[in-house]
Amino acid sequence: LFINDLKARESRLDKEKKLSPRAINARITAWKTFSHWLCRTERMRSDPFISLAKLNEQVDRRRIRRALSEDEIGRLLAAAEAGPVAFGLSGRERRVLYQVALGTGLRAAELASLTPASFDVSDLDNASVTLRAQDSKHRKADTLPIRRELAEAVGVFIWGKPADQPLFALP
Repeated sequence: LFINDLKARESRLDKEKKLSPRAINARITAWKTFSHWLCRTERMRSDPFISLAKLNEQVDRRRIRRALSEDEIGRLLAAAEAGPVAFGLSGRERRVLYQVALGTGLRAAELASLTPASFDVSDLDNASVTLRAQDSKHRKADTLPIRRELAEAVGVFIWGKPADQPLFALP
């Protein structure tokens, strides 16, 4: 019933406003989780969604992820540095934040947890960033090597900052 309603709604809307297969699958997952809970807690006798299959998301990809090109990275960093203060970060701070994000692959919460003490830039050829276990998504401490160019940029940026204070004032 629910999926038929979604499909009927889809047929009435323009292509740009249709729900993607991924969005429909997210709703299917939510309904299946809810009905499973209802059965597990004995609020329902049987699960009506148990045989409901998800749609093939590969058929209609709305947004295909890809890596940024070197040119795009250069333009992003230049725009960040030239930009005004945004979200409490100056252009220079945003540039370094983006460089660290691109150079390490850390998530937003992991980036927010970084302090100057997280970086070991004493030897630029063997520089690294260490993430504490409580700040990591998988709850294990990680030490990630960083490239020389990133180590140089971070070394200049962290100079004179308190070692135990967050490096970026992320909202």
